[in-house]
Amino acid sequence: MNTRILVIDDKENIRMLVSEHLASLGYEVKTAKDGPTGLKLFNENIFEIVITDIKMPGGMDGMEILEQVKETSQETAVIMITAFADMDDAINALKRGASDYLKKPFKLEDIESAVEKAVSAQRLMLQNRLLRREVEKKYNFSNIIAKSEPMKRVFDAIERLALSSSTVLISGETGTGKELVAWAIHDNSRRRERSFVV
Repeated sequence: MNTRILVIDDKENIRMLVSEHLASLGYEVKTAKDGPTGLKLFNENIFEIVITDIKMPGGMDGMEILEQVKETSQETAVIMITAFADMDDAINALKRGASDYLKKPFKLEDIESAVEKAVSAQRLMLQNRLLRREVEKKYNFSNIIAKSEPMKRVFDAIERLALSSSTVLISGETGTGKELVAWAIHDNSRRRERSFVV
């Protein structure tokens, strides 16, 4: 499926230039002449990337668009463009979740590069999410099969240890499932979002 991009800018020549260039690269592009129109389009469709000017007439600037887009969809990348190069604006936009910040006049290659970077970051995020889902499926308690009383005690220990911040030593002979137990502790703990190093 094509990456869908929304371009919001009050200058028609910028909208047309950016949208035509990105469409020629195979992206699906829609445009809006102001913030309210752009947000209406955004809420009616799914866009992976929003490119928006910061300063626009009509009572809604790019920062508000960034905020509302991120409230609706954290995954959508927002690229900010402006004719008024202000370091504070750039830092503020990046802190609020913008994926990039470009100064007008920009080259089409700059927009292209910012879009490619955003697409790569989204792919990586999706791969990480799928990988985590696979790992969670593989290493949750349901994958450790046992009916004996000693193993039920191991399950109880895993649940207790997952809530603890203590260091845990897991011992046993080769093939007894030490790594499965380690994964189960990690994936049921408050550290589950951090990396697990075997």
